[in-house]
Amino acid sequence: MSIGLNIDLCNPTTGGTNSRRGWVAAAIITFFVLLIYINSFQNDFVNWDDPGLIIGNQRIRSLDLQNILEIFTLKKSSTFQPIRVLSYAVDYRIWKFNPIGYHITNLLFYILTCITVFFSIWKVSANLRKGILESSHQRAAFFGSLLYATHPVHVEAVTWLSARKEVLHGFFFFLAFYLYLKGRGEEGRKKVLFLGLTVLSILVSILSKPSAVVFPAVLLIYEVALRKNRWIDFVKRYWLFLILSVFISAIFIVIAMKVMLEAGGIKPYRGGTFLNNLIASAYIFTYNIKLLAFTINYSAAYTIRIFYSVLNLQTLLVVGVTSLLFGLSLWSLKKTKIFFFSFFFLVVTLLPYLNIIPISTLLADRYLFIPSFSFCFLLGIGFDKLYRLFL
Repeated sequence: MSIGLNIDLCNPTTGGTNSRRGWVAAAIITFFVLLIYINSFQNDFVNWDDPGLIIGNQRIRSLDLQNILEIFTLKKSSTFQPIRVLSYAVDYRIWKFNPIGYHITNLLFYILTCITVFFSIWKVSANLRKGILESSHQRAAFFGSLLYATHPVHVEAVTWLSARKEVLHGFFFFLAFYLYLKGRGEEGRKKVLFLGLTVLSILVSILSKPSAVVFPAVLLIYEVALRKNRWIDFVKRYWLFLILSVFISAIFIVIAMKVMLEAGGIKPYRGGTFLNNLIASAYIFTYNIKLLAFTINYSAAYTIRIFYSVLNLQTLLVVGVTSLLFGLSLWSLKKTKIFFFSFFFLVVTLLPYLNIIPISTLLADRYLFIPSFSFCFLLGIGFDKLYRLFL
């Protein structure tokens, strides 16, 4: 691997020298993550949710079978994120209540997430950008994943121990996506193996955080971008895999709704009516884009001022920008698959947080942990285009 920008990284479909170079790129990403986040090791538990989820949580005190079964038992008026609780139990077995160990685990899963993002961007770029040199996909993957690794919107998810669910479900979500991308190009037993591991990974992701139930929709967006009018062939060919994936998602949507209703997590329509609630969703969507692309001063909590009158200038602007982005993304499928895939990946993975079903929090950095993939993917490709234009 040269020091210059013409990086010859691994082809994710082959082994040998290229594969070794790819893991060198992963090592560079790991180095940058450690450089940025190693100071989090000195942080203590945060006096917000950490005392209840970790210090006062009796369920993390044992790893015997009975307690593990208890962790995976759905309880009334309680969140159901058993993989997060299980990860705390493993930390407790090793570290007791020394916070450095819990921060190490958070950072480890973030590093694994960033590496998986690297290989996923590579595969998506190679499949959606035909007729482009392999080195172009390599650069897009390297710089896109490097941006993902260093983007400040992820600080909350990585450094707040109660947000362990984000790095867990993010890693297994992108692992499932990459396994699917690999599996769809295989035949026979290899295809079955990869798709089976995809289902297992997304199940673990959902058990880490229920918002991963949108995964089947992400696959559909990808296939539409890849095949345009021939995506129905994908449905016919992978019907069993799709039915299983949708079935798993449907079960956990029901569970998540039940838990939220019992815990009071579902709120009345914002603005009092369904139409006003949709206006609020448009505000939340545009604020997420701003948070991802333009925000300088990040915060643990945000306040959004929403104007529910359709005649309000700001409301007209928000609804207009949202509608324009949707229209341009649909039109872009005729010209370029990249923008279509990126925009609708963002929309689909933001759906659980857009308050179409009203929840307590309108906006949070951690909600962009998975959706930010699309932004980094686009910028990675943008960097490659600039590189080829000027160098």
